[in-house]
Amino acid sequence: MTIVFPFLDFGNGLLLLRNQTKVMVFSQGTNVVFTLVVLVVTATIFPHWNGMIGALAQSVGLLVELCVVALLILKSSKDVERPVLEVRKTG
Repeated sequence: MTIVFPFLDFGNGLLLLRNQTKVMVFSQGTNVVFTLVVLVVTATIFPHWNGMIGALAQSVGLLVELCVVALLILKSSKDVERPVLEVRKTG
């Protein structure tokens, strides 16, 4: 899940630039919730996995956080009107 970190940091940076820090709190909250759910479920089903359970839970949590950040950035960027550039012909 090392590949997720740069994209998550970039997305969080965009959220900071747009002053959407509440979205960051929401995405980090989903990370914690999904990490705990995966941790409890896998520890119950596969207790012999030991340390792999924590790595799997954290990886799933980060991936979910990235998905939440990406979806909310895409949703907010569709709501913003972008100026249309007009091309003038000379000659």
